[in-house]
Amino acid sequence: LEDLCELAFKPNGAICGWQMALGKSRLAVSLALLLNGKSLLVLKSRLVPEMDNEMKVLGITDYKIIRTLSDTQQLSKINIISYERLKMAVDRRFPKLTLAKFLRKKIKNVLCDEGGLLANQFSQQSKAVWALGAKRRYILDGTPSPNYPREMQNLAAFVAGQERAYQPYSMYGGFIEKRLFNSGEFQPTGR
Repeated sequence: LEDLCELAFKPNGAICGWQMALGKSRLAVSLALLLNGKSLLVLKSRLVPEMDNEMKVLGITDYKIIRTLSDTQQLSKINIISYERLKMAVDRRFPKLTLAKFLRKKIKNVLCDEGGLLANQFSQQSKAVWALGAKRRYILDGTPSPNYPREMQNLAAFVAGQERAYQPYSMYGGFIEKRLFNSGEFQPTGR
């Protein structure tokens, strides 16, 4: 319960690095129910049926599994999608028109199970999740940094956002310029 509260109070999101079988899926569902706005749980495709079963076991009915474009028209409090579906093109004639583009700005909270997949900023999965433009972003993974510490930079930038006065690190902008201590005129703006 303490971890749930701590994660919920983070203004932009956070990374939860619990080990396997400690309840990350239930934590994600609890966070999605606790946070304001619509939430999107992004899972590996093999975990979607398990999450569907978990929702039924918990007795939660206000959720939707997104499989096609028509599922994005009427969203529920909790929405579930796989990484593969999120990056999938809606129409083969337009390969850059993905489900992530249709969900952009409709989702306030994104919770990525097995979020270590986002360590590669150039992968289609990472680009699709970043394209959602959510206000709060959470990564839940047993091993968020399995190989090198540098893999954490993209994950940290995903949950904390790009550089701001309170968060000087970024994937693209580097550290804060000294001019920003006197004025915010030179600060790149977000959305």
